Amino acid sequence: MARIMTFLATFLFLNACDVADRSSMREFDRLRGEIDLMIGEVDGPDEFVFGRISGLAQDASGRVFVVAQQADEIRVYDKEGGFLFRFGRKGGGPGELDGPCCLAFAPDGKLWVRDNGNARYNGYSVASNAPNFESSVRMRQAAANMEATLTFDEEGLLVDIGPRPDPQSGQMNTVRIHVDAQGSEDRVDVIANPPQDRLGLHQVESDGSTYYLYQPYGARHLVAHAPGGDWADAVSSSYRIVWRSPEGRETIIERAEALGPELSPAERERGEDQIASYQQYLALNRNEIPFDIPDRKPPIRDMFFDQDGRLWVELSVQEGANRQADVYLRDGTLEAHYRWPANVRLRLPGWIGDDVALGVARDDLDVERVVRLRFVRDLVSEPD
Repeated sequence: MARIMTFLATFLFLNACDVADRSSMREFDRLRGEIDLMIGEVDGPDEFVFGRISGLAQDASGRVFVVAQQADEIRVYDKEGGFLFRFGRKGGGPGELDGPCCLAFAPDGKLWVRDNGNARYNGYSVASNAPNFESSVRMRQAAANMEATLTFDEEGLLVDIGPRPDPQSGQMNTVRIHVDAQGSEDRVDVIANPPQDRLGLHQVESDGSTYYLYQPYGARHLVAHAPGGDWADAVSSSYRIVWRSPEGRETIIERAEALGPELSPAERERGEDQIASYQQYLALNRNEIPFDIPDRKPPIRDMFFDQDGRLWVELSVQEGANRQADVYLRDGTLEAHYRWPANVRLRLPGWIGDDVALGVARDDLDVERVVRLRFVRDLVSEPD
C-alpha cells in the first residue's frame, strides 16, 4: 500500500480574455511592517505562555483572538495586549475543542474555529466577554487534521477546504466545499493538481512500497483562499498566479523574469541533511534519490489573502532578510510592496487587515509569541 512521506517589471497582467493596458499601470506603494505589540512570555501566567499558536484574528474593536492549540482553547486580549478571557476546552462535546486551528469571523459576526480533532467547525457568539457556543458544522473533506484557511464565500457560506477523492478516478484532489448552516453541501470547487513533473515531488520505491519525497527548496503547489469566495493558485517555481472568482473569471498575474535568491551554505547544508534522512529512513543509496539540491530557491515563497481580499505573493528572500510580498488588487493591479521582520510569519495562522497584521514570531528557543505589525510608508526600501 502506498505511503506518503511529507518531509515535508516588467509585469504582464492578463485576465480571462484580455491583456491589461500597460498605460493603466502606476507606481505602487512601498510599506514596512513595524512591531507595535507582542503577546507571549517564556515563563509567566499561563494565559501568556503559548505552546503552539495555530490561529489569529482581530475584531472591529481591536481585540485579538488567539488559538492556543496545545491548550485546546481560544484566548482573547484587548488592543493593548491585556488578557480578557478564554473559552473552549479539550473534548468532543458541544463547544469543546481538540487540536483547533484557524479561525475567522463570518459576515454575521459569529466567530468560527476549525476543530480538527473533532472533524468539525464550531461557531461562537463573542460580542461580549461571555462567549457562547452556538453551533457546529461537520467537515465534509477527508483530512480533518489538516491546517487550512477558514473562510466564507460571497453568500456567507462556510468553505470547508481539504482533500477528497474523485468519485470516478479515485485521485485525491483539494476541494472547496461550500456548506450551509445545516452542514449540507451547496457546491464544490475542485482545485486541479499540477502535473507531478512540475513539482519537487518525486516517487521512489523501497521494500515494495511507494514513497513520495519532497525535494529541498523544490517547487510546491500554492493555494490561497480569500474572504468572499475568490481563490488563487500557483506553482512556486514560476511567478505565474491564476486568480479565480466565484463567477468563473480568471485573472493571470505573471512576472516572467522572476528568480529566487541563491541558497546560502547553511540552507544547502540543511537540504543535504533532509536528503540524508530520506536515505536513512528508506535505506537508499544517494544515487537512488531522484533529485539534487537546487542552486536557487523558487521565486515565490507563499501566497495568502488579507481581509480586504487583496492577494499577497510572498517572495523568496536571502536567508535572514526581511520578508517581502507583492500585493495585488482583484483586477491584477500591483497595489503595493510590503516588507516585515524575518521572524514573523503572516501566512497561516496570521491575519491581515488594512494597515495592521497579526502574525507569529518564533525566537531562538522556539518560543512562539503573537506579534502585531503596523504598516507605514517605507521611505528607504531594500533593493528588490
